[in-house]
Amino acid sequence: MSTILNAKTMNGTLYPTTIPAPDDEIVTPNGTGTVADDDGLPDRFDVAVVGGGLGGLVAAATAAKAGRSVALFEQASGPGGRARTRVEDGYAFNIGPHALYRNMDGLRVLGELGVEPRAVQPGLDGAFLVKAGRLYPLPAGLRSLLTSPLLDWRAKLEIGLFLGTVGKLDPRPLEGLTLRAWVERAVRSPGARQLIEVLIRTGAYADDPEQLSAAAGLRQLKVGFSGALYVHGGWQTMVDDLRARARAFGARIVSGARVAEVELDGSDGPAAARRVRAVRLADGRRFEIGTAVLAVPPHKASALVDGGRQAALADWAERAVPIRAASLDVGLRRLPRPDAWFALGLDRPLYLSVHSRWARLAPEGGALIHVLRYLGPSPSAGAEDERELEGLLDLMQPGWRDEVVARRFMPEITVAGALPSVDWEQREGPHAPFVPGVDGLFVAGDWVGPDGMLADRAIVSGARAGQAAALRPSQAQAARGSDAATLLAMGSA
Repeated sequence: MSTILNAKTMNGTLYPTTIPAPDDEIVTPNGTGTVADDDGLPDRFDVAVVGGGLGGLVAAATAAKAGRSVALFEQASGPGGRARTRVEDGYAFNIGPHALYRNMDGLRVLGELGVEPRAVQPGLDGAFLVKAGRLYPLPAGLRSLLTSPLLDWRAKLEIGLFLGTVGKLDPRPLEGLTLRAWVERAVRSPGARQLIEVLIRTGAYADDPEQLSAAAGLRQLKVGFSGALYVHGGWQTMVDDLRARARAFGARIVSGARVAEVELDGSDGPAAARRVRAVRLADGRRFEIGTAVLAVPPHKASALVDGGRQAALADWAERAVPIRAASLDVGLRRLPRPDAWFALGLDRPLYLSVHSRWARLAPEGGALIHVLRYLGPSPSAGAEDERELEGLLDLMQPGWRDEVVARRFMPEITVAGALPSVDWEQREGPHAPFVPGVDGLFVAGDWVGPDGMLADRAIVSGARAGQAAALRPSQAQAARGSDAATLLAMGSA
């Protein structure tokens, strides 16, 4: 369980108080906690969206904007999922480090829904690489590349050529290659290979070059080079704007409502004849629906349908390998070393960024720092990972321990529902929102391809699922069709 330690003063002594972290939202056993938009819910909707993360909110807003009646059910006390932010003593804690990118398709989708994130692009000064416990300037330009003691002349030449041509590289020929296989084929210098893998790891949040698709990694690197964006006030501001737009379009957002099952018709017939019929909540409420969007991780999506036996959903749940990380987030009264704000591990899968250096996330004079270890295929080492992240802070910001106002260590957070491996991207994962074998059932999330990665994939797949759901006949139209069929049957009797 993750915690935030909030330093309180008593008689001149600091006493840390444990408070729930953003991913520990309190939900009652039957999922009926704090509820919004719950007054006078009709018993029938065109579209039910399960899950209130970015993908679910975008799906709900998209379908509602198209004129469909929509209800979104979120089991936590509020929507947002991994995009939630908790503010403590003026420090806006996201669930680990988050970034948007200027050229991501998801920004266009948000703009079409009327959401414009208030964000800023960080600069490159004060950025370092870490190797063997020492800091080296990040070679972000020609001069720093040529003078870097980390690289020999061959590595400098290959890195320079790579950075100069990466914008023109076509990812499509790399679809069948892993990142490691591509880099070893394209680059001769071990130092250059290592740095390229570090850059792609940073954008993909994934330390698994033996499995990560080279095409997916290259696409993400190109998007990342367009410029990262840190959101003022944390990602909750984006969630709140998206929720407001969905409600303005007519969607109902029901929080503290755990969905127990998405019911199907045709249970005794062939799989192709099955279709969505209703959604049932854990508290017993039931709503007839025309379509459902499952905007939850693959294992949760599978568990909601046919007792986990729906073939496509069960297969995705079995094959998905989540991207995970260990995260240490700290809020400081002041930054001991203002000129050191960003670091990437060269020989260790580490990341550090003072997000408040650029975005408004901390009180005046304070600093909010995210430190991350990409877990890769290995599980979290718990306290050992925390000590390693603290060590990176010691290196970058000596004296930080004396300035702590709040801190939170999360030993294992899910960054994305599925690593975009070669197998997942080509064969195993969903390439569209449709669930084969069930009419009117769709999926959305950061594990639903083929576009983008991470939040970008969640947003774009949410839009595709919302559009697909909106193309289905409305429940009102279906009811009128059913009434007409009944009258015809009565007339012919």
